[in-house]
Amino acid sequence: MNTENITPTAPSTIVPLREVAVRLHPQDNVAIAKINLQVGTTLALGPDPHPPTLVPVRQPIPGGHKMALREIAAGEPVRRYGQVIGFASQNILPGWPAIPTSVGPSSRSAPTRPPTSV
Repeated sequence: MNTENITPTAPSTIVPLREVAVRLHPQDNVAIAKINLQVGTTLALGPDPHPPTLVPVRQPIPGGHKMALREIAAGEPVRRYGQVIGFASQNILPGWPAIPTSVGPSSRSAPTRPPTSV
């Protein structure tokens, strides 16, 4: 077998979430990357429970972009700031980017009030 073009896989690096991303509210299911996150990095959500929940980065996440912290099923709310910011348009795995093509508005939006006449 020719192994010249095989790149060895780097071991996973575990880092605390707070060092590389911002989770603004405990109910948030996404965090905002502070820096570019590379595949092979594993985020430790913590400090409690022990052991912490580990989330592997599955795709590169640019700094400033959202990343799923747990699986978000299609149609499920995406939460940031403790608020619903949209709904998953497809299943989003933990460690994947939560980008506009995977998060959008929902048909379950609150009804709007009719305009009032003046």
